[in-house]
Amino acid sequence: MAKDSVTDNFLHIWPVKLALMARLLISSRDQFDGDLDSVLLMLVIAEKTLSLTGPTTDPSFDHFLRLSEPAGAPFSALNAHYLALHTGIPRETARRKIDRLIERGWVSRSARGDLAATCRARSELADLIGQSVSFITALDLAVNPRP
Repeated sequence: MAKDSVTDNFLHIWPVKLALMARLLISSRDQFDGDLDSVLLMLVIAEKTLSLTGPTTDPSFDHFLRLSEPAGAPFSALNAHYLALHTGIPRETARRKIDRLIERGWVSRSARGDLAATCRARSELADLIGQSVSFITALDLAVNPRP
């Protein structure tokens, strides 16, 4: 998609994006008991965890749902201090919210304190992840209308 396509059709695309984002944030807020900071922390942890799974020959959503947690989850230097700095959430607040994500089983912590998203998170957040697929699909249709 060329930048011109987006800028030339901005007033067709932007309202769709705003509505989709609002729905996704509302659903996320509900799933995370009203805590959008925890949503942000989970997003960063999940993105980093997924980036560590390596390349795949099957990039499909179905394959994503079937991914298993490797023995010794894929940890990197992602800890509460980094997340606080990266997200702008105060360090102690980030630490408490991460502890809550760990209690829920959505995040695991290595002996060194590094964090990773779990398969349980993917399972329990499946409806929210499915809404993201719908979001991407609708945004793609707004950017690339089909006859």
